Amino acid sequence: MKKNHYIELITNIKNHIKADKFEEAYKLISEELSMPYIPMETEKELKELLIDINKNLDIDSSFKTIPLDKIIDFIIDESTNLEAKDGLVALLNNFNLNDNLDEIDVILSSPKVELFVKSQIIEALAKQNIDQKVDITYGIQSFEVNPVEIMKHANEFNTKTVDKLSNILKENELELTVANEMLRIVSISSVILNELEVDYSLALALLSAKATNNEKLLNEIEIEETEIHETEKKIKQIQKLIDK
Repeated sequence: MKKNHYIELITNIKNHIKADKFEEAYKLISEELSMPYIPMETEKELKELLIDINKNLDIDSSFKTIPLDKIIDFIIDESTNLEAKDGLVALLNNFNLNDNLDEIDVILSSPKVELFVKSQIIEALAKQNIDQKVDITYGIQSFEVNPVEIMKHANEFNTKTVDKLSNILKENELELTVANEMLRIVSISSVILNELEVDYSLALALLSAKATNNEKLLNEIEIEETEIHETEKKIKQIQKLIDK
């Protein structure tokens, strides 16, 4: 296929995105990624455009979806940032994951994929009621978890902690959204690592304030002198859960 085809394709997709025609752009990307051969540079650019579209479009099964092997490749790719992986994991819901557990195992067993992302995968499996053990790798450790059981415990943990988190964040709705989303995934990661009793509410509130550069909220959060060291320790735990 001639080089100018790919140049024209990328230009068309970008024009659709500029015109807020995200569905058309998504379909073009999906069709191209389904082809048996794509130049490496073009595939990289398509991935970046897909990530851009994911911020603006709720993808559901009515769309021609990106091939599963491409989604997995993009998630495992170390150059793909966490925000992008979040959107890519959402695309997995378009597949019957029970029929594709071998492919999902590639993500869960990869040392390149963060536990934060693996926790999102566990959540996706639980939503499809996959009530059986799957292997997951964290660092040099490998162990089995049942997605449905993990989510039961994570939801209990999340319910207890979110009330404290809401009180700390008061009426800062944006920050609550940021922290609550982080809490949801951290709670799954915590259960996987058997840290269910750890209260992350204060640490998550601080991370949320920092993530949104909210000086006012940072000043409003009161930390007892005796809690400073413990809170800093929990922030590091959260960042480790996200980064590893």
